[in-house]
Amino acid sequence: MEIIYSTTNNIASIKIDNGSYNEINYALRFAIYENIIKAINDTNIKIVIITGNGECFSEGIELNEISSGKVLDEPSISSITEIINNAHKPFIAAINGNAYGIGLEIALSCHFRIVLKNSQISFPEIKLGLITSSGAVPRLIKWIGLERSLNFFLNGNVIDCEKFSDTKLFSEYFQNRETFGNDTLNFSKKILENLNFSPFQNLEIKHENPEGFIKFSKRYLENKKILNPVLTKFFNIVETSFKLDFEEVANLERNSFIELVNSNETKAFLHIYFAKKKLNKIEVKNKVNRVKDIDSVAVIGGGLMGTGIIINFINAGIPVILLEINKEKLEASILKIKEYYETQILRGKITNEFLNKKIKLLSSTTEIKEIKNVDLVIEAVFEDLEIKKNLFKLLDQKIKKDAIFATNTSTLNINDIASCTSREQNFLGMHFFSPAQIMKLIEIVKGEKTSDEVLITILKLAYKINKIPVISGVCDGFIGNRMIEQYLRQAYFLLEEGCFPHEVDNVIESFGFAMGPFKMCDLAGNDIGWNIRKRRLIEKPSMIYSNIPNIICEKGRFGQKTSAGWYDYELNNRKPIISQEINDIIINYSKSNKIIRRKICRNEIIERLIFALICEGSKILEEGIAQRASDIDIIYLTGYGFPIKHGGPMFYADKVGLKNILSKIEKFNKIHIDELWKPSKLMLSLAKNHGTFNKKT
Repeated sequence: MEIIYSTTNNIASIKIDNGSYNEINYALRFAIYENIIKAINDTNIKIVIITGNGECFSEGIELNEISSGKVLDEPSISSITEIINNAHKPFIAAINGNAYGIGLEIALSCHFRIVLKNSQISFPEIKLGLITSSGAVPRLIKWIGLERSLNFFLNGNVIDCEKFSDTKLFSEYFQNRETFGNDTLNFSKKILENLNFSPFQNLEIKHENPEGFIKFSKRYLENKKILNPVLTKFFNIVETSFKLDFEEVANLERNSFIELVNSNETKAFLHIYFAKKKLNKIEVKNKVNRVKDIDSVAVIGGGLMGTGIIINFINAGIPVILLEINKEKLEASILKIKEYYETQILRGKITNEFLNKKIKLLSSTTEIKEIKNVDLVIEAVFEDLEIKKNLFKLLDQKIKKDAIFATNTSTLNINDIASCTSREQNFLGMHFFSPAQIMKLIEIVKGEKTSDEVLITILKLAYKINKIPVISGVCDGFIGNRMIEQYLRQAYFLLEEGCFPHEVDNVIESFGFAMGPFKMCDLAGNDIGWNIRKRRLIEKPSMIYSNIPNIICEKGRFGQKTSAGWYDYELNNRKPIISQEINDIIINYSKSNKIIRRKICRNEIIERLIFALICEGSKILEEGIAQRASDIDIIYLTGYGFPIKHGGPMFYADKVGLKNILSKIEKFNKIHIDELWKPSKLMLSLAKNHGTFNKKT
């Protein structure tokens, strides 16, 4: 890790050299700053080049510098860009590969930018709950325009430099990596021959209505419910770019960056980033040297879940066979898949050529013998233990012996299903979330005898089909559904005690969830929870439930699919309407059960539901069902709509403080004496030792 400083005649070169990605940390920042000062003070140097070693300019900051706060230590990036901008000699950014984040900020502060073919740029800060820190916003607006700048910043995606060839962002493009060094020197000499440069000044932008466009963009994000504190600060900088001097805007950008680095939202974003990085780090007994090849897949069951699963494999280019015993259902399932792709064509997301190519990967059958040679079988039939056990008994006899078997069950015991086969080591759960072609999350459930080789094979396959995989052990409901059951139980109890569905939903949505618990149940189908509660009555008779949801189901109010659930719905319209019938049922239930209804405040609603998730999550962690607290957070962020700004239930618990949570749940247990509110030994120990769930793991 170093800065390579060299001179050729009157040209100085400052080369960033820190591995494959040239990530910038404090030591490197200090070295860059020192060498810039050195070049500026050297009277023999007339022009300065900043470039990267190898095939990369710089892919930005080392992220632990943000979480540790070192990113704010001087010399900061804004100090570096300021001294470049105001230098009395020209600086050239020779972009020899990817330039992301603060690497791109340094490049933008230079007076000239040249770029090598196939280089890419990006400001991924927005995905980490941050913004740029050194005047990059007004600079980019000036060079590529307001609309393109907003798209560039807000998406945070990587973009090919060639796409900016119609703008003033880059002075020149070069094609050959081998000659890029000489091309840079020649460009430098050309600049010296006709020396004409100046520091970046105020904006001179031609735009018919910048205020109107900015308001439109903000309103769009508000309607999408994604206008968070980070974006609010960003738009403030954009707006002031048209009103204040550049130095004032750059200072505002810098101060906003400092505020965000120290904010809970950014800490949550960083937690999520690192949590995703940990997902493929799994505990295995022995080193796995190879994984199985999955070149063909069979999906059994062509319902909503089965067809969604199939689309994932088709999109990934993996041949898949749909097995559906009933011929009419089979044809209907194939039609459903084709209709999905036709809709994608109409929306402009795919082409006919793409469809024709991908649909050839799909075949179908009503005969088990037709799938005997596949590498992976995924079962997606009705959620009934005996049906699944009988199916896998039959499959075990017909399918090649080294094939992997997976069940898509969301709650059933995988070990019980696997025990019906002769290949328990090749058996696991692949719990997709509905709709499976859209939802990114997949819980990979390791059975008691699942081999490490099979586990890692399916983990790698999950990434191949563009999923976010989380490993879970075996328990009722695995991680996500086991926790959501406790969340819903508390929601139902709140109805008994004084709330109505829309009141609970409104509070939870104001906390940041996209959808409250009752809207969620109406969307998923209230009959699903009803079936689970019937099973609980047999398996766990001691678990207490409110009877209100059962009364709702007995009336056939299963949600959107019946145009009546916790809310009323007009035909072919998903907009929930507060139901007087439901409110009357709730009031009468409380009255008949001699429950005195009370006014329940916003904080109690949030704490009852969120702390229920946390309490159950701590038990899941203690039992080893989840490897890490951050795994639980990822499940809730990607599968259940937990607000990103809070970082997941376990991260939120760490932020609130475990002692504070213990104090609250002790009070909740007096309202409803419940095993849920009995804290895990893990939570008690961490609270006693001032620990946190995520630092523990």
